[in-house]
Amino acid sequence: MKQTFSPIIILTSGILLYALAVFFSIRLAISTPWLGLGFVANSETDKVQVVTVNADGPSAGLQLESQEVVALHGSRSSVLLSRELLFSMPYNFSTYHEYNSFFKLQSQAAAILNEDRIKLATSSGNTFTITPLKKRPLSSLPVIFWMQLLVGGLVFFVSINVLRSKELTNKIVGYCFALAGSFFLLYAATVAGYSSREVALDGETFSSLAMLQFYAFLGCAIFFVSVFHFYPMRPGSSKSLIFFVISFLLFSLLHVYQVFNSIFPGVNLTYYIVGILGMFFIVRQYDLTRGFIVERASLRWLVYTLITGNVLFLIINIIPLITNLEAIHKQFFSWIALLCIFIGVALGIKKYKLFKLELWVLYSWIWMFGGLIVMTLSVLLVSAFAISTVVALLFSVLLVGWLYFPLRHWLWENYAFGFNRTHYQERLPELLEIILSPKAVRSDKEQWEFLLRQVFDPVLVMNDIDDAEEVTIKESGAVLHIPEFEGIPAFGLAGVERGSRLFNINDVRFISSLQTLFKNAQLFKSAYERGVHEERTRIARDLHDDVAARLLTLIHKTEGTSQEPLAREALVTLRESINSLGGRKQQSLDDLLREIQVDTRFRLDAANIELYWEQDRRLYKKTLSSRQATNLKRVSQEIITNVLKHANAKTLRIDNSYDNEQFVISFCDDGDTKLIKDWVNGRGVNNIRTRIKESGGRVRWSQRIIDEELAGTCVELSIPI
Repeated sequence: MKQTFSPIIILTSGILLYALAVFFSIRLAISTPWLGLGFVANSETDKVQVVTVNADGPSAGLQLESQEVVALHGSRSSVLLSRELLFSMPYNFSTYHEYNSFFKLQSQAAAILNEDRIKLATSSGNTFTITPLKKRPLSSLPVIFWMQLLVGGLVFFVSINVLRSKELTNKIVGYCFALAGSFFLLYAATVAGYSSREVALDGETFSSLAMLQFYAFLGCAIFFVSVFHFYPMRPGSSKSLIFFVISFLLFSLLHVYQVFNSIFPGVNLTYYIVGILGMFFIVRQYDLTRGFIVERASLRWLVYTLITGNVLFLIINIIPLITNLEAIHKQFFSWIALLCIFIGVALGIKKYKLFKLELWVLYSWIWMFGGLIVMTLSVLLVSAFAISTVVALLFSVLLVGWLYFPLRHWLWENYAFGFNRTHYQERLPELLEIILSPKAVRSDKEQWEFLLRQVFDPVLVMNDIDDAEEVTIKESGAVLHIPEFEGIPAFGLAGVERGSRLFNINDVRFISSLQTLFKNAQLFKSAYERGVHEERTRIARDLHDDVAARLLTLIHKTEGTSQEPLAREALVTLRESINSLGGRKQQSLDDLLREIQVDTRFRLDAANIELYWEQDRRLYKKTLSSRQATNLKRVSQEIITNVLKHANAKTLRIDNSYDNEQFVISFCDDGDTKLIKDWVNGRGVNNIRTRIKESGGRVRWSQRIIDEELAGTCVELSIPI
């Protein structure tokens, strides 16, 4: 992506904007008169109590601590001190009548606070006179004020940091997310300014701040949802963003002009519509990312982030039901949850280590749901059976320990989002059989590639020019680089499990172990095959020096007799066996087939069976190992013998073909032998299976049934060449 603004400009501008927001919020917070008192309100009685008296404040020395104050008196008016006045937020009300009355009450209280001398009346009948400071000292601002500014700043810098990312290819996504973070900063600065008030703010100022808060949060929500419209797949023109903004601005006029008496249509409904629109965008993105591995993983990251944030909010709302935490603490955790959502979305947009997504999500959900179960059980016990909070918490913890932890372990073993879905340990016997298969079947490179396909079922296996010496996850988890080793070239696997998930750290560990296993297996196999070759060479030498010499002597002694042809045939067979044991390594397939054809035709002619022979031209210049050649010749002779003895056939068709690096030869007769299910596998059939398996191939029998009558039997042999 071509950067419109340099990273330095973005960072510098961000720092200036954040400083401006902090200045605005501090200026607002300290511009109100100060009494130097800390208040709390009883949630049941709505009564207000003084909990702290600042030693440096205007109320220092007054015995107000722990006093229940009921009214604030000025020279010309009085205001009752209530929970609503001190702690309510503008959008806690359900009607505009209550909303507007709240600001009038704020104006009345603010007017009294601006007088030179005021009086606080307590429930005990005492009255305390205080001279408020005209400006509040910076040191008196509560922790929640600084926390809101801190979280707002973190969200803001996280959002604009996406614009600095070189990996971001969709410019509009970066702008939408940065604007969402910017509006959130404005929202945080506004809320921090008025929520940290000691008693009251001027009604008009407060009303303006409430409207600014509404539009700041609306802007944040619109641009945040727009991220899902344009990411991971951009569906169309960015003009739709302008349409969204204008539409919601027009809809917001319901609140500005207070069209309805209820606040719900103008405020809550607006936010709900934005949320529903966001869910629609997510569903559409799910369809658009079908077949795109990394983009689908990015979308899952964003969705997991939203779900996690919502679960955190749910937990935060349950906590006050079983504890005595004040609203300030609840608000603190709510803002932390919002920060987590923005961080998660930013990481998803930047595709940060997507291959670890499932593991992180799994750990976070296990953590959250464990705590959620404990708190939910506690709330149910406290509310349903009137059990004390401590007993309810203890019982919940015990129940979770006995039931939830075993269930969690079972879920981890079986549904760990791709981390245990591939049960490698269960496939070890199959993998070892592939690794230890004869070299005549596949080369080391072919075996390794076949093994990778069997284990990971990738969309694509490709040669990789990356010179990294370790197994590496690339392209945000879409590609796994497997380095060169033992003369086998480097491979790149794309799209594990047909693109249903990304490669993860467990895959890296397993492939590293598999490489070691493969190397050791090849060493063992080479040593084994070397020993077999040496033993075969010794046997071939003994046969040549002993048995062949004796057969030559027998031929000379039986020369001219009827036994001479039998002795010569035995010598030819012996020499073929010697060649297969320790002689020639390769034999021409074309020559072998010509020899099989001549021998077969001679034997069938004697039995009045017609032979049809078909041969693929691609078999020309193909070769077999000496052992494969001997096995093929012996199997062919055994099949012809079976046709002559059992088939009662009139014709035999032999087709020779080449398909996918496999030599395929089929023998089909038109005889009426027994059905395959009625066969008794004798030595001949077992020998056929054994020899073809030794050659790395397979054998398959089939029969043709016409009008419920057997019309022939076929034997198909396939051998890798």
